[in-house]
Amino acid sequence: MNHLAHLLLSGDQKDWMVGNFITDFLKPSEQRSLPPSVREGIRLHLFIDRTVDEDPDYRESIRMIRATQGKYAPVVADIYYDYLLHLHWDRYSDHSFPVFRQDAYRTLIRHLPENVNENLAGRVRQMIERDFLESYSSPEHMPGTFSMLKRRVHFENALDRAAGDFERLLPQLIRHFNLVFPRIQAASEQYRLSLQS
Repeated sequence: MNHLAHLLLSGDQKDWMVGNFITDFLKPSEQRSLPPSVREGIRLHLFIDRTVDEDPDYRESIRMIRATQGKYAPVVADIYYDYLLHLHWDRYSDHSFPVFRQDAYRTLIRHLPENVNENLAGRVRQMIERDFLESYSSPEHMPGTFSMLKRRVHFENALDRAAGDFERLLPQLIRHFNLVFPRIQAASEQYRLSLQS
């Protein structure tokens, strides 16, 4: 799961949403100094990642793109799933996407801990200024998403083919996603309840 899914799976707890969102940008040593409620969001993020990685239908999505995407297949699949989440948004959220998007941006701005490093704070602000969640609203944005990712990675890759793979495999990916996401949503809800108890 990528940014959109992690934000949605955070539930209504603001600090958990922040922790869940920033996990991949932090070193373990940076996580330890964060407020406990934000660290709970980090634990939620790691739980979601483990649960998704073990899901057989998610693994089948990865298998389908492994031939072209190689070691980046899991990263590409995560991004695909955010596009598919937007495509099926009304099935998985009680809030309209524009309302959720703006609430998520406000939460990230207002609840980002003061002691995160300035590089991370700046990155979050830049992402919000670019309206990064809106990029998931149409597959037309996908080539730009993968073009940006291609510039950031250091190893040989075929990320320029990822948008084409998505279009070619869309029916199977939709079927996998709509099997995987309800399971992840239910597991995340149970995990959040366990953190509250």
